[in-house]
Amino acid sequence: MPSTVDVAAALPLQVAPSAVPMDLRLDHQFSLPVAEPALREQQLQQELLALKQKQQIQRQILIAEFQRQHEQLSRQHEAQLHEHIKQQQEMLAMKHQQELLEHQRKLERHRQEQELEKQHREQ
Repeated sequence: MPSTVDVAAALPLQVAPSAVPMDLRLDHQFSLPVAEPALREQQLQQELLALKQKQQIQRQILIAEFQRQHEQLSRQHEAQLHEHIKQQQEMLAMKHQQELLEHQRKLERHRQEQELEKQHREQ
């Protein structure tokens, strides 16, 4: 009987799928002659179970890699959003500053006009 494999203990935390090639070939060196169909059936069942276990490990590795990439992209996206928000806030602050300066110029211009009118009236 094939033994079960603990994937978490057998593999490093972050493994690229290409770093762990899966040999899905069936090992026929222990094949029994067809004359013993019950033993041959048992051997085929064991080979099928081993193949399913290999496929399950490969599936888990692919899922782990997908999750790692997804988390990395999520972090990048979040950083981009923060940068965008920061830039928007800076632009709003500059726009507000520009509006304040423009308002101050208008007030100063209005004050100067009133001063000129006052001088003309006094003359």
